[in-house]
Amino acid sequence: PARVEILLLSVVLLAKHARLTKPKDMMAHLNATLFASNILEAILTTALPNPPRRDEFVPNKHRLREIFFGLRETRMILPPSSVYGGVDGCNFLSALSFFQNTLVVMNYQPARALPICSLYTYVATDVCRNVALSVKGRLLMVQSLIR
Repeated sequence: PARVEILLLSVVLLAKHARLTKPKDMMAHLNATLFASNILEAILTTALPNPPRRDEFVPNKHRLREIFFGLRETRMILPPSSVYGGVDGCNFLSALSFFQNTLVVMNYQPARALPICSLYTYVATDVCRNVALSVKGRLLMVQSLIR
């Protein structure tokens, strides 16, 4: 679980780097998105209750119950907002939304967005327990599926 925490933190750093240092470079956004997508897909598909393929993350086939076996919210990943580091739920969801949006806007393999949207919905529903964010996660999934 410690490595998974580091990988999840790196996904947020990739989103911030792409958005803040290369705000108008869509190829840099796409490259960061593909890298983050591969990281998230590797984490999610290696966890046993999760499906092994990205196209099986659709809502009628699978509902994410945990990110990785044994991984719980800690001081580094998904704590309440704090000044002393870590990534809170809003920043994490913002990074996932950025990656999904990049894949959809660039129309580059929208199926890559399914695990990202599934993770978004899980964090919004089960960790943050926010109805508006849960609905947004479902809408992101729908947007990815209709492309």
